[in-house]
Amino acid sequence: MKTPDPDLPSFIRSWNQFYAIVIGWLVLLIILFWLITICYK
Repeated sequence: MKTPDPDLPSFIRSWNQFYAIVIGWLVLLIILFWLITICYK
């Protein structure tokens, strides 16, 4: 891993973590919704 860029403020790194968590939850919700629609057909 490369060291974090000192020019970048810390909030950018925290935003990247926040977006990773949000995208992960969205993927989980989409998969759950897809499975539910398959089960109820």
